[in-house]
Amino acid sequence: LAYDPSLGTIYVANGSYASVATGQSSIWAFNDTTYQGTAIPTGAEPNAVAYDPTNEEVFVANSGANTVTVINATNNTPTATIAVPSSAWGIAYDPWLNEVVVALTEADRVALIDAGNLTLRADPTVGQDPYVAAAAGPSGAIVVADEGSNNVTVLNGSTGKVIASVAVGQVPDGLQYDPTLGTVFVANGDSNNVSVVNISRDSVVGSIPVGSGPDALALGGPGPILYVADGSGN
Repeated sequence: LAYDPSLGTIYVANGSYASVATGQSSIWAFNDTTYQGTAIPTGAEPNAVAYDPTNEEVFVANSGANTVTVINATNNTPTATIAVPSSAWGIAYDPWLNEVVVALTEADRVALIDAGNLTLRADPTVGQDPYVAAAAGPSGAIVVADEGSNNVTVLNGSTGKVIASVAVGQVPDGLQYDPTLGTVFVANGDSNNVSVVNISRDSVVGSIPVGSGPDALALGGPGPILYVADGSGN
């Protein structure tokens, strides 16, 4: 999911399911007031979406096409397709660097895309089976959850250089950055907990037990409060 608060649009990735309306691979854009939806064509198997408020665009990771689709959020029209070196899975927008980060799961790499000129800047190697990524503050740090090696890789988003590899729980598959605490929360799907990673120290500073199969995280208020979706615990 991705949300555009300025236009009140919720974007939903369909994964491997073709749109019933169009018969094509697509994502859906829903109005947050009327709940009316529009299918937007993408590349094959759109697995994740990210919203870029700086350029008012939506980026879609197409795992079946090794591409990223760029959509104009003002009219929900595809405007560009960016080739990446391998199957694109998780995707995130970094507002501090105006950069899109794409997890290339099958290649053990991430793609760093300049959101201004829509070009691939770098594709550094990370851990095994990178699944999702998150921007981690004004320092320019990028955090990548490596499902296959049970760690998170911390990158310099400007240079693509690996800063650290931090061991977490088993099968990390969800990330959430907390700008107030300067930490990244990591959902560990097979160990049923959330690791708390301090970005300035590049180390785990806590572990929170949760339900079965945590696989997605979000911050909300007041508090803030961390919400955890337990995929196996319903």
